[in-house]
Amino acid sequence: MKRLLFTILAVAAIGLGFAACERLTFGCDYHLTVTWQERKEQADSLPLQTARVYAFYADPSQWQVTSIEDARAGVITSVSNPARRRSYDLTAEPTGKYGNEFDLRFDSSPAMVLVADENYPMWATGDANVAAGLANLYVKLKFRPLDWKNSSTEPIEKGSWKFYGYANVHIPIDTELTVIPSVWEEGQSTSELLQTAGCYIFYGIQKGKGDVTSWEEARSGRAQKQLDNGDWETVTSDQQGVWVENAQITAHLNQRYAMVVVFNDVSPSSALRMYAFCYLDLENNPELLEENICFDLRNPSAEQTYDIWTVRIEGLEEEQPEEPAA
Repeated sequence: MKRLLFTILAVAAIGLGFAACERLTFGCDYHLTVTWQERKEQADSLPLQTARVYAFYADPSQWQVTSIEDARAGVITSVSNPARRRSYDLTAEPTGKYGNEFDLRFDSSPAMVLVADENYPMWATGDANVAAGLANLYVKLKFRPLDWKNSSTEPIEKGSWKFYGYANVHIPIDTELTVIPSVWEEGQSTSELLQTAGCYIFYGIQKGKGDVTSWEEARSGRAQKQLDNGDWETVTSDQQGVWVENAQITAHLNQRYAMVVVFNDVSPSSALRMYAFCYLDLENNPELLEENICFDLRNPSAEQTYDIWTVRIEGLEEEQPEEPAA
């Protein structure tokens, strides 16, 4: 009986040993998807198709990446001893439909992951968070440089990730502007498209730093710009809007600050000469921007302001003062 009990206990111990070894087996498949947000207005992120991914069997708290050059080369530096540097242990090739998915397999921990962009000088480091018995990890990483550029400190920390280099990311402005000009005549029930309108774009003029002094100036593509010393100078337009199928005026904008001028292109002898201007700040780099401008003639005045527009109308008859009763 004693021998039988000993045999049972030995078999049980061996079984527990095998179970423990099975639980401690290390082999984690790490699936990483890298995206980015080019514009703040975008609801969905875009695949980052220019990413490089490296991994290190190293403690992320003890190692860092000090430059975009090192990031792209897969080199990390010791936090405590900057003279100590080392290269990556693993790297992954892009896969997936959009070329922004990466697969790594870790067989020990701790493990550190580095993602560097080939296009913009931004990178991220993070703890892979792998552990014995963890078979699969699915991780999504998103860069949002426009949201982070105004941050006073670097890096930006999101979960176990640290993001760097975003302050030096310059995303070219590329906004398609649509201007829909209309006029609301007295006696009409609604406004109508003003097909005689023209449009000019002046770059580099911020809000309050530009003006249009007359309809003639607006029609000729000129405006006034205030200099840093407070003086004003006459500038010519950088771009002219184009009518699309007689329905709207369009222009592709490529600078952050712009003043938009709209005018009715009529004979100088016309009774009413109308023009309007507004200022745009495209910091968010919107893909599409639509602005409506209505010249309201139901109760016209020499100057009107609504929404972002300043509207001016020349040629209005001035009200004559009433003669005193005899």
